[in-house]
Formats: sequence, C-alpha cells, structure tokens
Amino acid sequence: MKIRYLASMLSAYDLLNDDGPCHGIASNGDQVRLLQNRSLEIGQSLRIGYQTNLGIPDNGINLQTRSTHGDSTSGIAAGALQLEFARLADMWNDPT
Repeated sequence: MKIRYLASMLSAYDLLNDDGPCHGIASNGDQVRLLQNRSLEIGQSLRIGYQTNLGIPDNGINLQTRSTHGDSTSGIAAGALQLEFARLADMWNDPT
C-alpha cells in the first residue's frame, strides 16, 4: 500500500466535497462521501505501520496479512504520511 493512494483520495475529496473548489464537477454526493469513508478505512489499515520501536512507520505494509516488511522509511515518506494522517484526523475530528 502506498501513501500516494491515500493522498490522492484525500485530495479528490477535498476538491469535490461541498466546500471544495470543484464541488460542481461531482454529480453524486454519495460518491464523494465514499472517498471520505474509504480514506478513513485505508488510514486505519495503515496504522499497523506505526507499530515500531521508534514510532516511525515501516515503509512496506501488507494489508492482507496485516504485517510490515521491516523496510526503513525515508524522512520524506514519514513526513508525507504524517501529513495524510493529520488531514484524516482533521476530517474526522479525531485527534488519535
């Protein structure tokens, strides 16, 4: 699972929701809300990557086995993941 999938879904939601600059493009509000819900599901699945000694997420996560590959994460990737989780927390009013 790559962080860019989550980032893309969050960006699409931010653009298409009722407050977004492109809200008129989406003809079906249920599909826009689906982006929000699926983003939360992906974010919850990615949380297992944070179960490390240092709290820096592993780079490789297998969602089927709910395990990590133990790959090291670059500072850039860890920072991007933090931004996406911060956006999810903001979207759902959930500080955890």
